[in-house]
Amino acid sequence: MKRLLIRPSGATRSDSCGSKAATLARALEAGLPVPPFVVVSAETYHQHAARAGVRATEPAVAATAIRSTALAFDLGMALTAALRRLGPTVAVRPSVVGEDLSGIPAAGLHEALLGVDTETVDDAVLDCWASLWSERAVAYREHTGSPHAGAAMAVIVQRMVEPALGGAAHTADRASGRPDIVVERSLEGAEPGREVFARREIVREVADTTPPVDPDDIPRSVAHLALAAEELLECPVDIDWAFADGALWLLQVQPIAGGVGRTAPARGPAPAPPVEPGGSETPTDAEDGALFEPAAQEPGSGEVTHAPRLLGRLFERLRGR
Repeated sequence: MKRLLIRPSGATRSDSCGSKAATLARALEAGLPVPPFVVVSAETYHQHAARAGVRATEPAVAATAIRSTALAFDLGMALTAALRRLGPTVAVRPSVVGEDLSGIPAAGLHEALLGVDTETVDDAVLDCWASLWSERAVAYREHTGSPHAGAAMAVIVQRMVEPALGGAAHTADRASGRPDIVVERSLEGAEPGREVFARREIVREVADTTPPVDPDDIPRSVAHLALAAEELLECPVDIDWAFADGALWLLQVQPIAGGVGRTAPARGPAPAPPVEPGGSETPTDAEDGALFEPAAQEPGSGEVTHAPRLLGRLFERLRGR
């Protein structure tokens, strides 16, 4: 069967799914609360670019060529079927192959679209792909010495979370250079907020058990989640998070460009979980029901486990210093 959409269990390879999708797949596998998603692979992008006549020597016209060429019919049908399970609306986000390898941040270079439905999902994927050839993205590759011929993008299609509160968190403080945990939050119609937590304070709180999400202190719960994500990647991380319907969600996670604040542990990165054989096809109604349910969360409880084994390893390592 032709592989059109890749499930998380088969999305751990960054060369075919991009680093953002591969990292999300690892986080979901580890039990972190990632909204369900599927991935349009980088190979599918290459097939579309070839049909659109995209040439690396003509970057100025590549975006227009991508947008003006319709998605392959079978891909469009697969996306519509996936949205029936993921929807009613989804977020469509880029996952660029080789992003940030230069060490120069690439955040905000590429298009991400929210609130996408079955009527607009095809155009959203095309817009993501086209943003690989925006003036800023082209200038970024030229500045970093990345060849245009190697440009490729996978696309994450993820269940839309409508947050009561959301924001970003970082496990290193860019302002001070300290390895503190910084939680930034925003709420429509309210002033944005920023809280800084001392690392050892958060480590102590998760030493013996993982605290449930506290609706009265969401930033502290976000700090717990960010620490679990850091332990998974074994380097300082940025995360995007959302709190909705009593549950805390991890929307995106990626290493902090340049490793601000502290270095990764000497033992090196943890191995990615193995790719499930044959696990990349679009799931049927009988397949992989866990794909469409949040991992490690009791229905209606709002309690997310945050992968206690990750935090336990972190605590033991820090306690031994």
